[in-house]
Amino acid sequence: MANKNLTAAKKAKNDEFYTQYHDIEKEINAYIDFNPDVFRDKTILLPCDDPEWSNFTKFFSQNFERFGLKKLISTSYAADSKLYKTSYQVSMFEESAPHYDAKKTKKHGKIFTLDHDISGDGKIDVNDLEWSYLKGDGDFNSAEVGGRKVIIENQLEKTDHDHLGKLITYASGLEAEIIIWIVKDVLEEHRQAIDWLNEHTDENINFFAIRMELWKIGESLAAPKFHIISKPNDWSKAVKQSIQKAEFTDTKLLQQEFWDGFKSYAQEKNWKLRLRKTYPQHWYDLSFGRSDCHIALTINSQKNELGCEIYIPNSPETYQIFKDHKLEIDSIIDGLDWMDLPTKKASRIKKVVSGDLSKTEIWNEYFQWLGEWALKLQEVFTKY
Repeated sequence: MANKNLTAAKKAKNDEFYTQYHDIEKEINAYIDFNPDVFRDKTILLPCDDPEWSNFTKFFSQNFERFGLKKLISTSYAADSKLYKTSYQVSMFEESAPHYDAKKTKKHGKIFTLDHDISGDGKIDVNDLEWSYLKGDGDFNSAEVGGRKVIIENQLEKTDHDHLGKLITYASGLEAEIIIWIVKDVLEEHRQAIDWLNEHTDENINFFAIRMELWKIGESLAAPKFHIISKPNDWSKAVKQSIQKAEFTDTKLLQQEFWDGFKSYAQEKNWKLRLRKTYPQHWYDLSFGRSDCHIALTINSQKNELGCEIYIPNSPETYQIFKDHKLEIDSIIDGLDWMDLPTKKASRIKKVVSGDLSKTEIWNEYFQWLGEWALKLQEVFTKY
């Protein structure tokens, strides 16, 4: 009978019934055990059937200070708009409020917010929730509730063409602006596809490819750990806006010209490098068949340095694998700087040489050095 009730409730989308407080507590505490600051300074948005009954709203309200939340926003769906119909009764909480409106109570959604102590008891909790009526019914697809639409595809296996096609189809059909693909692993061809989509869409459209792992600390419950494999290049999105406003600095224009020149030089040399679109920035990324790291070419106009490196974002495991073969790698490539950067998210294995961006007459020498080192790193690090 219990399973039948849960199934019926799930089909009816009655979240307040089948999502129990202790289940939420168990799930969220797994995140907290893994990272106590996972919610700190965050705003939580909860589109609910009804915040007054929602265990999600109760849980996050009661734990507002413990989690260090910045703000809690919880919205309700109007009773008249719900697919399942039950006998409706106005709560005492709503009816006793000065702004209660009998004409709106069934036709309009409500929004509950929590961000400060209004009861005067010196703490922020469920007693400090404030509410008002929404203009519409509270549909989470509405701009009033959700703002920007988000599509999340949970594949939880290796990426494939089928799911990529579905992701784009869903995004276009719902006019989503943030598209997130969560998978077990990202194949290189699909990482390139996501990169291409980010490069060829405007600043309002953002694609993410995320690899999920399950981690345990001691005897704790398994908790998800997310690695962002592909994401919008913040600068490239800003560039598209700046092009329209003509706000490039002289240095940015020179960087654009430099990377355009490098790309043309590499194409003329027929180097086996995966060349990408260029942007006016101090780096140029090259993929080499891996989703956990890439080659980054840099030109530092402040230090007058050229750099070629293996850039490893959010994957200390990958850096450790490379470091386990350090003696072998150093015997093949001399002069690498191994930078594990324990206080930062990224690790680097880098080679630098002097180079002045303003000396345009010797750019070809710079292009040659960057290309040769990129090919060398690609050949060696592909093995591990």
